[in-house]
Order: sequence, then structure tokens, then C-alpha cells
Amino acid sequence: MSPTQKVIECGICGHEMVIPPGYENATGHCPICGGVVSASSSPPASRLDKTMRSARPKPKPAYSEQLKQLTGPVLHGLIIGAIGALVGGMIMAVLTILRNRGGERMTFASILASADPGILAGFVMCSSWAVIRRLALSPITGAAVGASVGLIMGLLTHVLESVLVAPSDMPLLGTATIASVGGAVVGYIIGAKVGAPD
Repeated sequence: MSPTQKVIECGICGHEMVIPPGYENATGHCPICGGVVSASSSPPASRLDKTMRSARPKPKPAYSEQLKQLTGPVLHGLIIGAIGALVGGMIMAVLTILRNRGGERMTFASILASADPGILAGFVMCSSWAVIRRLALSPITGAAVGASVGLIMGLLTHVLESVLVAPSDMPLLGTATIASVGGAVVGYIIGAKVGAPD
């Protein structure tokens, strides 16, 4: 290389190029990446290194960090879900009492049995909404969250009804299927409304 030739670096890939005399003010393209280069705008090596370092992908967080990021939304979902279950159960219980015009004696077990669908629906809708909104989940992921919440709550309410009231008319597998499918539909709708687009 003669002393009149200038060496420049591509600002994108760092490829070094020799500029022949008379082309110091010309603009060209890097032969490696195709980026626009010129002798007057070639970045110094320190700036180039800094740019390339910032362009590197950040490492994925460790499993414990990912778990910590999920803890807040899950707890939020449990709290909001419990409030939704309480409200849903109360609405269904009040409707049952209002429909009892025949003067039949209402027991705690009969009120709890009538409140069961409201508890299930209230928890699934509110808990799914809280988690999907907080994590900005897509409709598909929202459907998975809703199905999971529906399955767990369906099984739980089925067992509680069987223990506290009477054996359920519907088998456990039927309750689990209906609750998870309903939860998936609710999760998909919530994901489409308040979550991230697919």
C-alpha cells in the first residue's frame, strides 16, 4: 500500500477497504455487506466496535429470571380471578334466590350448587384477562392460558361441589372438557382484544 492510499472501514460490517488516490470524496458500496461507504464518513474503529457490540443480540434471561417475570402476572391473575369468582358466584346465588318464588327452603348447599357456574366463569374470565393483559399475549397464547385456567378451575369446582353439596350430574372428564374449551374461547377473545397481535 502506498502512503497516498487511505484505508477505511465499513460502518456496518467493519470490512477494511483501500481508497485509491483521487477517490477520497467518492461514495461507494462495501463489497462484503453492500453498505454505503465513503472516506469522509468512515467511522473510527472505536465507534465501529461500539456499534457492532450494541447490535449483538442480548443473551436470554436465565430460567430463574423468566420465572420471576411470570410470578407477578400469575399472582395478579389469582387475585383478580378470586374477585371475579366471588362476584360471579354472588350474582348466580342472588338469581337463584330471586327465582325461588315457590317458597322452597334454600340451603347453603343448594345456593352453593347454583353459584358454582358463576364462580367458574368469573374466575376464568377475570384471571385470564389479568394474565393476558399483563403479559400482552397473542390470541393463540391467550387461548392456551384460558384453557389451562378453565381446566384447573373446572376440576376444582367439580371436586368442591361433589364434597360440599352432592355428587355432580356430569362426570369429571365432561366438566374438565367443557371448562377448558370455554376457557380457550374466552382466552382467545381476550387475547384478540387486549393482548398482542399474532
